[in-house]
Amino acid sequence: MSDQKKMGAIGAIFEKALGSDKLWDYVSNAGLGDLLGEIFKVPGLKDKIMGEITEMAEDMKEAFDITKWEYVVDRDKNVFYLNLYTESEKSRIDFKTRFKAFIEDLHHKYKSAFACFIKMYKVSEIGCDVVDYGISIRMVTERIDDLEKIVVELSTADVEFEVEEGGKKDEE
Repeated sequence: MSDQKKMGAIGAIFEKALGSDKLWDYVSNAGLGDLLGEIFKVPGLKDKIMGEITEMAEDMKEAFDITKWEYVVDRDKNVFYLNLYTESEKSRIDFKTRFKAFIEDLHHKYKSAFACFIKMYKVSEIGCDVVDYGISIRMVTERIDDLEKIVVELSTADVEFEVEEGGKKDEE
């Protein structure tokens, strides 16, 4: 099976887009959240992307026994957290191992695009920690507002993000 078939249609679209100078120029000025909003205006594409995201989310829930998730924004430290709740210690450790491999794969597969993303988003850290409630994925970046826009775009596209009372930390 070819790499393109393994990635699916959405993966193929993103792979082609990653090589586009116009995309990088747009994203560096407007941001990924805005880009996602524009993509969602294309008839049929929103449903296709949301179908892929929903399938991926369901697969992750099942594979890692995830009961809920939330995002947390710490503007003082420029940190965006995606917290995944799971009671299974094995799932937590397995997720952390796979996350590290996923980031390494992205780096090797999309060398220049990945480096450009890191530079453009001023990412100083991407990590995954096992915590008492599950997993906490964090990204430290000065462009934290754009990451939050992505979550907002997805949440207005009928994907629910659970945020506990006081869970969204938005300190300015």
